[in-house]
This record gives sequence, structure tokens and C-alpha cells, in this order.
Amino acid sequence: MCNKVVIVVPTYNEVGNIPELLRRLADLDLYELKVVIVDDLSPDGTAYVAKETGDSIGLEINVIKREKKLGMGSAYICGLGYACNQAVDYIIQMDADLSHPPEAIPKMLKILSECDVVVGSRYVQDGKVDSDWNLTRKIISSCGNFITKRFLGLKPIDITSGFKAYKSEVLKKIPMQKFYSKGFSFQIEMAYHCQYLNLDVIEYPILFNDRVRGVSKFNFSIILEAMKLMVFLRFKKFIQGSL
Repeated sequence: MCNKVVIVVPTYNEVGNIPELLRRLADLDLYELKVVIVDDLSPDGTAYVAKETGDSIGLEINVIKREKKLGMGSAYICGLGYACNQAVDYIIQMDADLSHPPEAIPKMLKILSECDVVVGSRYVQDGKVDSDWNLTRKIISSCGNFITKRFLGLKPIDITSGFKAYKSEVLKKIPMQKFYSKGFSFQIEMAYHCQYLNLDVIEYPILFNDRVRGVSKFNFSIILEAMKLMVFLRFKKFIQGSL
């Protein structure tokens, strides 16, 4: 496969995970692979370690250092926007905590040649969640996906997946700079706009791994943010007409 690929990874205090992630990405041996790290001023030195690791393994790393912690959604908007301005074919977004298996990327890219967006999905057939994942998180995630899907009339099953691959020209059509969400609910808003634009989305089953190192950023303010976003998008949908 000779397509140029950029992978966007937002980070905050992921120094324990970023070296392994970058090594596993380098092992994929993708053509002209670039990785964009968007770091929210991690006090543990994540940005420095990411650049140092990339240099040591011969992987091209672009580190965008932000002045403070601005949120995951804001980081994705920044990184994906940067990637859209590069001369690349495919753009991937994924988390830094090793919950998303890098080894799924070649298959996702192969599928992407036949559609607009590929979602690494936990909830389609053959998709799985790590058995060690906290039971509360499992319930919140699965119920949240179900409620969001019904409330907004969205077709994909894994609405909140942060593991996605896009054709570059398709991603440029999505008005990310106008997104309401700057946090975790960015994933819901992205799914909404993909459907609003009638993009061809395919879900690919993955094993979602539980975090081994570092501290989860999940908290109940994320649920509140998602609820506010759902109401906003439902109202927006009413104004604009049905999807």
C-alpha cells in the first residue's frame, strides 16, 4: 500500500505509554507514515519523550505543544486540522493509552479504500472490550452509545469510538472548527457530522484494551458534557431538518 498516512494522537501525561505506541506504529511499516502528537503541556514530559522516541526509531514525529490543558476534543480539532493541511491520503485518530490496537490500522486502511470513514468499533460483531475494563465504565459506555444512537438517530453502533480513519479529502469537508464540543464528546459530534454529510462509514471490529499504565481521564463531567451536546445537536437537527 503506497498511501501517505498521518496518525493524530492527543496526549496528556502519557509518558508511560507513548514509547510503546510509537514503536508499534513504526513496526507497521506503513508508507511515508507521520505521527502528530498534540500535547496539552503534560508535566510528565510526554512531548519530549515522544520526539526522542521517534528520533531513535526513525519515525517522523511532529509535536504540537499547547500552552495548557484544553481538552481531548480541542486537541483532535487541532491535530486533525493540521493533518488536513499536509499532502497525505489517509488520516487516523487514536488514543495514546494503548486502548486502540495499532495492529488494526493496516486492515482499516485497506477498508478505507472502499469507503469514506472507518471506525474501530467495540460493539459490532467480533468487537470486544477488555475483560479487565472497569464494570462501571462498561455500563456507562454501552448504555451511552445506545442512548446517543437513539436520541440522535445515528446509524453507527460505536458512536463514542476515538479510533477512526478518514480519507483526507473527506475529513476536510467536516466543519470541525465550528464544533460545539471541546472534550470527550467530540466523538459524538464527529459521528453526527459524518452522517449529516452522508459519508460512507464502515465499522471494523477491534479489541478495546484497558489502560495498563497511567491514569484514566474519565470522570462524570464527561457524561454531563455529552448530555449537553446531545440536546444541542437534537435542537440543531430539528432546525436543519432530519438527517
